[in-house]
Amino acid sequence: MSESPLFRWLKSVNVLLFFFLGLIMLVVFGYAGYRIFGDISRERNVYNSVRQEQTSDVEVKVSLTNFEPLSGTPYLISPIGSQQNYRHSYYDKSTNSIRNYLFFNGNDKSAKKLLTKNDFLFLNANNVVERNTQTKINKVNGIWYTLVTEDTNNDRRLDSRDKKTIAVSDVSGNGYTEVIKKVDRVIGSHQKNQNTVLVFYESGGKNIFSEIDVVQRKLVTEQNLPALD
Repeated sequence: MSESPLFRWLKSVNVLLFFFLGLIMLVVFGYAGYRIFGDISRERNVYNSVRQEQTSDVEVKVSLTNFEPLSGTPYLISPIGSQQNYRHSYYDKSTNSIRNYLFFNGNDKSAKKLLTKNDFLFLNANNVVERNTQTKINKVNGIWYTLVTEDTNNDRRLDSRDKKTIAVSDVSGNGYTEVIKKVDRVIGSHQKNQNTVLVFYESGGKNIFSEIDVVQRKLVTEQNLPALD
């Protein structure tokens, strides 16, 4: 029994329809695969993290960023940034962090690093400022830092998940002194006067506040806050 012309036409239409549907699906899945591959293979940027193991596949670039003046002093400060580039499985990874600070004296044109080596991870640096309401001139009297000095969770990197250290220095970068260690999390801070700062933080399951004399570079007092439960 021969097929009618209408039936043959419908069969042709179905073949063409399946062909175009297959072509569309191929394009859609091809584009999705391209986007997925591009996503997993692109360079990943991670901040405030330092990979500790140094192997031949790790490229390290150290550079200065912008110099900021320390008000009322002849000094300027610039973070010393570190970028680690390495291949991780099927994609490139880049970690960026602050490893040190450089101080520049505008009077005698001398410069010095806060620390001799770039071994630590600095999370932030905070100025302690003396505010003169009459002259409206602010003067930086000292600087306090939050940093990570060791890999306390043994994951072979320095990052914010490690225990932190609070340190101080004067405006020239001299007198670096670590005043508080084993900080789990810095909750906040408040500048009490022109020389001292109150730092609130968690350590060992307790909420604590400490008063730090940044100019004298010493811990004045340390006290537990009341339990919250």
